[in-house]
Amino acid sequence: MHIYILMRMVSKNIYVSEQDLPLIQAASRQAGSLSAAVVEGLKLYLRTSADQADGFKPIELKVNEHGQVVRKRFTGKRLFRFDQQMGSRRQITEIYRSRKGKFALYQRSMPNWSTATGISGDRWTSPGPDQSVSRTLTIFDSLPGLAVQLPPDLADEVTAASQNTPVEELDI
Repeated sequence: MHIYILMRMVSKNIYVSEQDLPLIQAASRQAGSLSAAVVEGLKLYLRTSADQADGFKPIELKVNEHGQVVRKRFTGKRLFRFDQQMGSRRQITEIYRSRKGKFALYQRSMPNWSTATGISGDRWTSPGPDQSVSRTLTIFDSLPGLAVQLPPDLADEVTAASQNTPVEELDI
């Protein structure tokens, strides 16, 4: 008895300019094959295109951690920004929704330079004794979890913003 297995591999030609050849070779080596590199590139392209159509984009934020400023990056969209001036300090609150549906609360506190009284010599006078800049990022799994951390009126605005679509398509 003889068993024959017939496998047919689909073959497509990709034409590449000579100047792009080093890029193709490097991607092939890193991915293990040209086919793997092309498939991963197409997946990334489709995911990025879908994200952009839904209003998502790369977000990069500076956060204070253990005495250092580090950058945090994710794909999301800003739902809300609130800028509050409190005497010699300024508080900026931004709320984002991530591609995976989580919510990010980003808060920055800094000197309120609009309260500076003028120029002394070649320097602006200080708006107050606290010159520090604080940046925090807190992630929440759900909107209700985030809402309890906000004042009620701000929570209502964030809830409304999270339900709105970023672009209204007009049929005119």
